[in-house]
Amino acid sequence: MRLSACSIVKNESENIARSIESYKDVVDEIIIVDTGSTDNTVEICRSLGAKVLHFDWINDFAAAKNFALEHATGDWVIFLDADEWFVPKLEDERIFKVLDRVEKMDNIGVIKTILCNVDEKTGFINSRNTSARIFRNGHGVRYVGKIHEDLWRDGKPIKQVTLEELEIYHSGYSGGKVTAKSERNLEILYDLYRQGQADTATYFYLCRENEILGKYDEALKFYELFFEQKDHEPLILVANIFVNIYENGILIKQSLPDKFTQADVLASINEAIEKYPILPKHHYLKGIYYYNSDYDEALACFLEAIKLHQEYKGPYLNSFAHSLPDAYFRMAQIYRAKHRLDKAFDYYVLSLQEQKLRKDVFNEFIQMIRDQPAQEIILFLNSIYDLKNVDHIRFLAKQLMMSRLPTVFLYYAMKYNREFNGQDETTYIAMILAHEEEAAVNTAMTAYFNAGKEDDRYYAALALMCSKGTELFEHYRSSLNPAYSSILNKFLNNEKPESPSKEEINAFIRLYRLMFYIGSAEDLIALEHFFAEIPLDVASTIVECYVSYKDHRLIIDKVLYLSEREKSEHFRTQMHKLLGFSYYFIRDYAKSVEYFTLALESKHIDIDRNIIIYLKLISEIETNDIVRHKALKLYESYSPIFEEYVKVTDILRTGKNEDNSTAADRNKLSLMNENVFLAEMEAEAVKLPELVLNAFFSLAEKYTENTMDVCAHNLLIRLLQNEYKKDILYYRLGEIYTRLHNPQMSLYCHHKAFEENAAFAETLIADRTNSNRNYIYRPLTDENHKYCPLCGKEAPLHSVYNVVVSSDFSPDYPPIKSWRYCKECRHRFTTQRPQAAALTIDEKEARAAIANMALSISSYAETMNTIYALASGKKMLDIDSGNGQFLAAALEYGFEPAGVEPSENLAALSSKVLDVPVHNCHFEDFVTAEGYNLIAMGQVLESMSDPKAAVKKVYELLHSGGLFYIETPNFDSGFARVMQDKDRTLRSARIANYFSRQSLESLLQSCGFQVLSYGMSKRNNGYMEIIAKRNV
Repeated sequence: MRLSACSIVKNESENIARSIESYKDVVDEIIIVDTGSTDNTVEICRSLGAKVLHFDWINDFAAAKNFALEHATGDWVIFLDADEWFVPKLEDERIFKVLDRVEKMDNIGVIKTILCNVDEKTGFINSRNTSARIFRNGHGVRYVGKIHEDLWRDGKPIKQVTLEELEIYHSGYSGGKVTAKSERNLEILYDLYRQGQADTATYFYLCRENEILGKYDEALKFYELFFEQKDHEPLILVANIFVNIYENGILIKQSLPDKFTQADVLASINEAIEKYPILPKHHYLKGIYYYNSDYDEALACFLEAIKLHQEYKGPYLNSFAHSLPDAYFRMAQIYRAKHRLDKAFDYYVLSLQEQKLRKDVFNEFIQMIRDQPAQEIILFLNSIYDLKNVDHIRFLAKQLMMSRLPTVFLYYAMKYNREFNGQDETTYIAMILAHEEEAAVNTAMTAYFNAGKEDDRYYAALALMCSKGTELFEHYRSSLNPAYSSILNKFLNNEKPESPSKEEINAFIRLYRLMFYIGSAEDLIALEHFFAEIPLDVASTIVECYVSYKDHRLIIDKVLYLSEREKSEHFRTQMHKLLGFSYYFIRDYAKSVEYFTLALESKHIDIDRNIIIYLKLISEIETNDIVRHKALKLYESYSPIFEEYVKVTDILRTGKNEDNSTAADRNKLSLMNENVFLAEMEAEAVKLPELVLNAFFSLAEKYTENTMDVCAHNLLIRLLQNEYKKDILYYRLGEIYTRLHNPQMSLYCHHKAFEENAAFAETLIADRTNSNRNYIYRPLTDENHKYCPLCGKEAPLHSVYNVVVSSDFSPDYPPIKSWRYCKECRHRFTTQRPQAAALTIDEKEARAAIANMALSISSYAETMNTIYALASGKKMLDIDSGNGQFLAAALEYGFEPAGVEPSENLAALSSKVLDVPVHNCHFEDFVTAEGYNLIAMGQVLESMSDPKAAVKKVYELLHSGGLFYIETPNFDSGFARVMQDKDRTLRSARIANYFSRQSLESLLQSCGFQVLSYGMSKRNNGYMEIIAKRNV
């Protein structure tokens, strides 16, 4: 039986020898296809006996591999990537024993072996799967697919068998190689996609590679395309790698918080578990989900994942090995929180054994064993780490540098320096801890003078601080960084900086971070009392160092001291939280609950769900029943709030608003009264942190914007109970009650908004140039009208609006507009009707208005055509003629127009420009002996406090058969129906009457007019135009 070995390569000088060496003793020929190497790959291959062929790369792996197969003469072919190798190396007995077995199997042409994805640096196996690397050679055997190619014979898949006797290691996904491979793969995959050749497998790989590169939006697109294909489930069954699509989907959704909520992520995890419950990774991901909220649930998920992993014999790719060390670590953290230190120790060790160079695990573990004798710690670490591996020794030296274990650190630092020539920051720290501070200073400054690296000056300053040598300091003083020099000068001379610069504060912070670990107790006390008034950044750094060291009694002492000196409420709240955790770990649960309570009741608390976790832990510990009860009560009060906060922030990020309110909910609010409202306000409520209040308010604004009124109402009530922004909250409630047809409550809330803040206009109006922003609320004394101005019957309250934001608002108008509705007339009118105020339009504004006149004259063409056809004479009067545009249009049609305009400047300028008489007065005060053939009221009648009197006056001024033209808003218009409460007419300060066609035509008929025509205004949305004739 003859064996061929093949590989395709490009610049694989670091890998190819290892690959060839692992099989060269058992194969009859080695065929290497080089696709353009520029290093010495080809020379290495030839030196190992390989036949090297050249192939121009065309972004097609199958083409290159098939070129190799054309030259392979063996009965069987081993085809490895350059970064794959057999472990252990192949021997005749093993490979031929496997091949003999397969020869006896029915029509098997491909052997799938175990493929271990290994990290070259650590030796950690990230995952195991099966892959086709050995196959029977013969006519028609070809690779198919430009990437992630499959073996076929004569256009059909070849029957395969999986044998676990052989293991191949693969380093292609270790270190930084993953990114480069994914970018290369995407180039080919996108070519297939753009050429319309993508299939379900292509969508999977496009999803995976984009997810690896952090291109989550693109990954999501192909994730969705994968599941849109009808064959995605069968594909998963026949190719075990494709099951990873579920894992990819979960990671994508976790990485796109602007598109997916936590609930979405959990739904995806549960779907994955439901479909593939035997896969450990899915249970691990569920554990990660619960890790920050429910330790018991998280622990159960991690244990299930590990159990499934240990027993796994399923057909799908098991990718959990890569996450196993993290699962161990998180379990250790949970057991430590539960005071199960024996369990925590075991799982820290398991995690380090799997992934030796993980910093956070190592640091937590060292903190746990730091009280043991130094020699025992060294012996234990030596049992885990390889003392001949430079990466391991460098890691130990650097991590132990900040451990407060000088003996242990010096052991590994000296080994790193002497056996591996390690020269870095550990050298300086080792010299300082060996009491060779002067040598450290001289070495660091010499290095700085030679290379100019700022870090060397920093370590010189650190050594000077430890040595306290004033002469040595003076020698180098001028060469040190000025900020470090200033701090050292004051420190060595026992001086306190009064107004330290930002640079000095930053220099102090950096020095303190290492002094905390290498300085003496006296040094730390001196540094912590260094400032006359401790800066907040310094206080935070001091606390941060003690917290990272996890000596909880020290944390308590330091936090209590700093809390007394620091005035910042936010800082004090954070300190209360830290005290809660620290007292928990020293098992003083009463104090822990006391400080958690202070933190939770502060408006400055952040949303740290660990507080909730630890309150639950205290409530489950067998201790004082009173303490347990307090902890449980706090947990039950705040856990739902924190959960709700997460949901709220999810909604705000994603915009996924769901209105689950019912008609009954809306009806309940429409029937709300003041007594019920006040009772709700007085109900006991949990005090919400400011962060939660801000989030709730933002969501309430979103709900209001989307008219999700019940949802908004419920949040606004909770915010009011917390005394939060009461003016704007009452305003929003007023808007909601109007939409829900509860005008009494709307009126109540709008008044409450101004009662809470008389300067509320400043909050509502963002435009600082708007003079109404300075409006101070004062109730107007105008008579409240309950009776319809058309028929005189009492009408109920209909809707209420705050009109301060209206462009036509002035202090002469009421800031709260209450509309009543007369069913008899189908007419709306305002409760308060202030007397018309003189319009204060200055000359500049008047000139601008006159200049704009010409732009709108033509808009009256159709109206004037109708009027001209119906008019019996030329005498015409325009009421509130404004800039004179209607007067100008009338002139074109041969009318003899005159105007009535209350603004002095507009009246004078329009009269001058048009050369027509314009009387400066209100229509109510207009007196004339003349009669008219046409009187126009364009956007006027709705503003009159007594529209019926105005219409009667028009009747008196018109000749028999004269025309009356009216343009006014129509609340029955299609526009008003669509706009509903956003209709600008409802919020106009000047408008006192809102007609329907029915109410206006009835008014005209009752005053002696015959309606000749009705139409929609082409100038103003929601307005109607009516032309009526005075009856004879």
